[in-house]
Amino acid sequence: MIPQLPTELKVSIFKHADKRSLLTVMRANSVFHGIAEPIVYSTVYLTPFVRREGLADATIACFHVLVTRPTAAAAVRCLALNFRQGYDVHLHTGMVWRVFEALRSALPRLLDLEKLLISHWGSSFPGPDLLPNLPLPSLQHYRGPPELLKDLQSRDLVNLRICSSGPRFEPSYRALLVAACHNGWKIRVLELDHSGDISDERSLELISDIHGLFPNLKYLGLGSWVSLSNGNADRIAKNISKFQDIRLFSIFDRWGNSLSSQLPLVQILHAGCEQLRAICLSDEEWRFSEDLHRWITIGDALDFPGSAQLWKAADYRKYLVDPESDGFVYNSLDY
Repeated sequence: MIPQLPTELKVSIFKHADKRSLLTVMRANSVFHGIAEPIVYSTVYLTPFVRREGLADATIACFHVLVTRPTAAAAVRCLALNFRQGYDVHLHTGMVWRVFEALRSALPRLLDLEKLLISHWGSSFPGPDLLPNLPLPSLQHYRGPPELLKDLQSRDLVNLRICSSGPRFEPSYRALLVAACHNGWKIRVLELDHSGDISDERSLELISDIHGLFPNLKYLGLGSWVSLSNGNADRIAKNISKFQDIRLFSIFDRWGNSLSSQLPLVQILHAGCEQLRAICLSDEEWRFSEDLHRWITIGDALDFPGSAQLWKAADYRKYLVDPESDGFVYNSLDY
């Protein structure tokens, strides 16, 4: 019966199938192959080093498909690479280099890529400079090391998260300048997600620089670039208040302040920047409840009956461009 259905219905049916089933469908005939292939390759999620057996080879094989089959490469809209290590990869340098050489060959083929998400690019791997110049003309969402953005030409970027396993201010700042040159006014989400190697004074100046580059941010995340204290919170608030559209702010406090010490910091930030509606300090998320006219955390449900519902009602995602990927990301130093 399916072969007689219109193409639009076949596409709708296949979109509800899992990838294993779609791979079987692709072998049926050329028509099914042409319909299923774009669905299979629309999102590619790879974890080559989570375990030793087979995943690295499977990753290389996937990249080979993208290099040798233009239709598969043209279908990729989201590429997510998780380089988390489940074993000592430094003992297998040959395999690691084969994975990254395959990635080097595949990335330039992904001209319609809209999301590129890279995590856990650690010191055991080749440097990001290994990869070729990447114009990424269709890119809308990026999360990864700053070096990959050195040749960015996308005018559609709205979400920029620069993640690093170490404190590298200069590459990150260059990446900001490159992104701003093309469409700084369009970017709504900016996160600098690693430890800082600059003074608190320079970190605070950086916020002013960011406002000049990206004036229309809705979310600004500063990783742990600046230490958090009452005095710094007041200065940070004055700087982020320049962003008229900002609603979310996050900062990673490596010392892990308790909830009782976080609330005064949240109140200082809000007093200086009244448009804020959600603040993330370390891994604790605060939301401003319009009903209570106060800041609450999910832990408040223990003390304030009904606050769990108020917490959900104050969902910050309603302020975002893409609710699925623009929000807070926890464990910020894990990238």
